[in-house]
Amino acid sequence: MGIFTNAFIAMGIGSADVETILETKSVRQGEEINGRIYLQGGSKDLEFNGISLELYGKLSVEGDDDLQLVKISEIVISESFTLAEETEEYLNFSIALPRNVPITSEHLINHDRNKVYLETKLDLPFAVDPTDVDYLEIFPSHDIETIFTALIDKLGFRLSESETVIYKDEILQEFEFKPTSDSRYQEYLDEIECCFFHVDGGINMFIEIDRRARDTGSSILEMLDMDETHRIVFISNEHLDEGSSHIADLLDDYISKYSR
Repeated sequence: MGIFTNAFIAMGIGSADVETILETKSVRQGEEINGRIYLQGGSKDLEFNGISLELYGKLSVEGDDDLQLVKISEIVISESFTLAEETEEYLNFSIALPRNVPITSEHLINHDRNKVYLETKLDLPFAVDPTDVDYLEIFPSHDIETIFTALIDKLGFRLSESETVIYKDEILQEFEFKPTSDSRYQEYLDEIECCFFHVDGGINMFIEIDRRARDTGSSILEMLDMDETHRIVFISNEHLDEGSSHIADLLDDYISKYSR
């Protein structure tokens, strides 16, 4: 293909169209996304170096008011190939989301501050790469949803805020839970902050308990940031299989122990 033909393609003359068709745009952490990529050839045969799917997050990172664009993962769908002029091609795919992909469901968090999208990219030499972008709604895994249900429906907390932290190139999503007005924790607890990690055999729950000042002594501790307790709680698959009421009992014992 000559340099002038490539220049025309770069301006959109004779170029290909790409569209990604997903079975669903709502998916849980760690689950598979199935779909197909539709390619429409232009007025010339096109030589591609390959086609890939890239998962990006526009995330609110702690300490920064601006959203940051982070590449979460990438998968190659096809190596180099030729798309004949005026032809149509469909490429089926199935990819698994990482288990630590940030939760973006607007039912749980501020969707405007946490967005994840899938970008389909065709690598076309010497030209502007055709792309297609699909935003995803990420729900918590079933295990984390069980823990959320225990905290919110059983123990009387509300999810007040979520922030994403990049730590040693890992994406960590923090969740801040505050006791509701009718929660028994409301008198002696300001909030708890949690991060969740899927590990072999269950979930590691990093939890920070922030106690409420109730007298002069505890007020001094609060000013010195000594009113916070940091712990790691391992919740096994066996416990998770027992359901949210069982998890609520476990967390209730733990929070009560370290929040007074």
